Formats: sequence, C-alpha cells, structure tokens
Amino acid sequence: MKKILCICFSSTFQRSINFRNISLNQVNRSESYLKYASGKAINSARVLEQLESNCVKCFCPLGEKDFSAFIELAKKDNLKIEYTLIPGNTRECWTLLDRENHTTTELVVSEPFIKKSEEIKNLEKETFNKIKSLILETDAVLLAGSRPAIWSNEIYPKIAEFAIKNEKIFLADYIGQDLQET
Repeated sequence: MKKILCICFSSTFQRSINFRNISLNQVNRSESYLKYASGKAINSARVLEQLESNCVKCFCPLGEKDFSAFIELAKKDNLKIEYTLIPGNTRECWTLLDRENHTTTELVVSEPFIKKSEEIKNLEKETFNKIKSLILETDAVLLAGSRPAIWSNEIYPKIAEFAIKNEKIFLADYIGQDLQET
C-alpha cells in the first residue's frame, strides 16, 4: 500500500450550518450544523482515507489554544495528524447553507496577523524539519491550500524541492506566487 502525506498549512475548524432561509439584518436560526477538522489537504486526506484505510498521514500547523479539539475531530474521520503548534487559535470557516435560495456563503475567520520574529523563524525551521522526516516515510506528497502570512514565501518551494529530490510524487494544489515559485 502506498503512503501519502497531506500537508495543510491552512487547517480549519469547519462548521457547516443549515438554514431554511437566510435574511440579512435579522436573527437567523439554524436547523442543524456539522463541525469537523478541515482545510484543503485535510479534506483530501479524508477522501483518501475513505478510499484506502491507513494510506494517509496529515501534517498541519495548529493553534496552541485549540489544537486538541482539532485532533479529536480529525480522529472521528480516522485521520492521523502530525502538527506544529503556532500562537493563537486554529482558523475557522463557517459555511452557511440556505435551502430555500439554494445558496452557500463561506465565512473564513483567520487569526490576526502574527508579526514575524526570531521565534517564528525558529518555528518554521522546526516545522520544515518535521515535514522532511515525514516526506522520507511516504511515497507521495500533497501540499494543498493557501499559505498563511506567518510562514515565509520560501516554505512551499522548499517542501516541493525536498519531495522531488527524494523521488516522491509531488502534487501542488495552491495558486499565485507560491505556485509560481514552486
């Protein structure tokens, strides 16, 4: 069985909330909601795990204030999470589903920008070293999702380069300057 590493720098607590109808400037009461561990690479890992059990491992930075809740939610989907702790909370995404109008509205709530410091530079080195170790244990790497501003512009290209130099299948699912640099 092939082993896949899914790297998600944009891990998210996802809450999908169902409404009969959403009206602006009014109180809207939901009919139901789901909460789960999410992020582009985490969602891909969830699908891979459903296709072939135990073929995937995830790596993601998680907020030091709420990382254990994220890991508990991931366990419900049998996802194995390796992580680095970052200051603050893990970001959140609220998806509002309006049944009557057949619309979906997504609200992504990020932590305030964390000023880059020597501590953050050291955290990035530590994070990159963890990722390198995990890459060496796998057959393929999926790096998916946006790169939060806490991380340097070099982190995505460095991960790609390391995976490719170590003859791993490498898949990139992100856009913009990070993709161009990769």
